[in-house]
Amino acid sequence: MYWWAYRAACAADLIAEVYVATADAEVVKSCEAHEVPVILTSDGPKTGTDRVAEAAQQLDHATHVINLQADEPTITSNVLNTLAEHLIVTQCGMITLATTKYSMADFDDPNCVKVKVDAHGAATAFVRVPDELDDPDVFLMHVGVYGFSMESLEAFVRLPASNAERMNRLEQLRALAAGWEIRVVETHWSGLGVDTPQDLARVKELMDRGRRDAADHTY
Repeated sequence: MYWWAYRAACAADLIAEVYVATADAEVVKSCEAHEVPVILTSDGPKTGTDRVAEAAQQLDHATHVINLQADEPTITSNVLNTLAEHLIVTQCGMITLATTKYSMADFDDPNCVKVKVDAHGAATAFVRVPDELDDPDVFLMHVGVYGFSMESLEAFVRLPASNAERMNRLEQLRALAAGWEIRVVETHWSGLGVDTPQDLARVKELMDRGRRDAADHTY
């Protein structure tokens, strides 16, 4: 899956350099075999952002970093360009994506993270299971891609993990607990994220057919 995410990032005009960060020796071998720039990290990082921050320490020229995980293999370069543009133009410390396009099945699925956004475009809550009285119309579906200024990325990993982060397994709650603003970029794009074995099977089917256009690429 990392190959699809890597190709999309490479095709994004506003992203200068792309690396795979991993602690897995087999992934390193695969990257080297395909001439993909790779940074070997320790086993210490608990979240994807922690791992990206460790890798970014080797890039002393970086001013902004986008954390794209391999579990978003159908991400597109257009979506990544939109995120990068907002990150650079707004000069915000932390930014993420959310889509307006989702089904009620997604809303009820705890594997699909929902986000509430205020009138200024900042996240106020991330939840896996909304309250029974919550109106679905006040939520967007979170897409787990993050952008950081380098200073904010370094500060993020120094924050203590919050109880909400540990309970919900959502690293962005660490930032909210610390009072950070997380800017949310809305998109109509809705791809095929991998959160369950069933999702993985669907993505493998796409890969086997070689039909990336089978994913929803509406912007």
